Amino acid sequence: MLKRMKNKRPEQRRHGQCLLLGLAAAVSSALSSTAWAQAEGGGGARTGWYLVPRLSVTETYTDNLKLSSSGQDAALITNISPGISISSNSGRLRGSLDYALNGLIYSKTQQAGQVQNALSARATLDAWENRLFLDAQASVSRQTISAFGQSSNDSSLANGNSTEVASLSMSPYLRGQLAGLARYELRGTVSETRTKDSLLGDASNRSGSLQLVGLRGGSLLNWSASLSKQSSHAKTGRETGNSSGTASLLIRPDFEWGAGLVVGRERNDYTTLSQQTSTTYGLNANWTPTPRTKFALDWTHHNYGNAHSLSFEHRMARSVWRYSDSQSLNTGGAQNSAGLQTNYELFFIQFATIEPDPVLRDVLVRAFLRNLGLSPNAWANSGFLSASNSLSRNRQFSFSLQGLRTTMTLMANRSQNSRLAIDPLLGDDLSKAGRVQQRVYAINVAHQLTPTDTVNIALTQQRSSGDLANQGNDLKSLTANWSARLGARTSLQLGLRHNRFNAQLLSYRENAAIATLVQQF
Repeated sequence: MLKRMKNKRPEQRRHGQCLLLGLAAAVSSALSSTAWAQAEGGGGARTGWYLVPRLSVTETYTDNLKLSSSGQDAALITNISPGISISSNSGRLRGSLDYALNGLIYSKTQQAGQVQNALSARATLDAWENRLFLDAQASVSRQTISAFGQSSNDSSLANGNSTEVASLSMSPYLRGQLAGLARYELRGTVSETRTKDSLLGDASNRSGSLQLVGLRGGSLLNWSASLSKQSSHAKTGRETGNSSGTASLLIRPDFEWGAGLVVGRERNDYTTLSQQTSTTYGLNANWTPTPRTKFALDWTHHNYGNAHSLSFEHRMARSVWRYSDSQSLNTGGAQNSAGLQTNYELFFIQFATIEPDPVLRDVLVRAFLRNLGLSPNAWANSGFLSASNSLSRNRQFSFSLQGLRTTMTLMANRSQNSRLAIDPLLGDDLSKAGRVQQRVYAINVAHQLTPTDTVNIALTQQRSSGDLANQGNDLKSLTANWSARLGARTSLQLGLRHNRFNAQLLSYRENAAIATLVQQF
């Protein structure tokens, strides 16, 4: 079935990818042009625009390019990667964008060269006097196709079980007051996901909602109501939809904590071929004893399965403790572990006390990780592609500690996707197993030797399993890096890597030496 998925018509595949990448490039071009224009008009820093072009060159020597248990193919990989980071924290357009174009050249092997994209962008446009807004997000990244297949933590290696996934989401919304009785928000969302070598990740989502909240926000009791309708279509599966209406009673006896009761009706066809109507109800609570401590709970009953969200976070001057447990509906596409956090996400939370502005904090965190030689996207290698509707549960504990010279991050994550309906024709993991479980454990320690030199060691383990004995694998990785700033805008990183992968049908060992030179402009 996976082979059939790869036989998507080339012109359709190229059209979908070009559409998403073209839109993402247009956003990048617009931000870049505006940034330069504002910089020329009086200095980018004064107007809140930040633009940092860069060029990095990475040389990797690996003793097992094709990740084979026998007949290992040693090779030299050259990655020439121009990139750019743009952010704005003022004016009508606020957001950030980071893009890199990776050109891979292989030596001492027959492997053909390739081009890979990496994009992370989000922006909010105030289109009309704090009333009409537009949220936009775009991303391009490498994703694992099957959780039970071959795994790797380096996208430059020859892994046929990974592909490039592009997604774009546009969400306009209107805010205001209704007859002096309530605040309203009318929102519509359109999102598209396209994959390069598989139909499994191709999905379209449409949704619309109207939310009303009473104006008695500072009183003991308040109310809210909402109407919503959404539809999802995974290209290899059927189209499903949900319509709902809910009313909530909000209780806030104190500014530190509040609670709410929710009741409503909904119609969906997630578990059957026809729409089914049922009653939905739930409760929620939040407690914020200090600006650094947060606790939130949300539970809702649905006919296809209960949804919940539990989170606890405590920030200290140099550390962050966080635990989360959530379960929600997943309608197909890229099945990422929603609770899985990266180095970037952990320190973005921790740096909230240093820089409250999210856009300025984005610049600060990326510079901090770059100086330590840490990858912003480390640990974001869990997930798989699916066309099935499922309940996705994620539990995660994470901790980060920033000392005077030593920084440590620790994370443990467990995710489980349980299918709602059987469709063996889809060919994805959830059509072969009722449940797909993944566990990720990671620890990273970085120590600053001098003001310009840092060493870090990272140990990660990822396990995947299904219902059957042959549905499972285990990937362990150990990396050690030394990084140094050679100048105000130049950095060098040297590293070693060891990977061990074990599965019933395939196992491999891989060792690599890596050197990366980054020049900012």
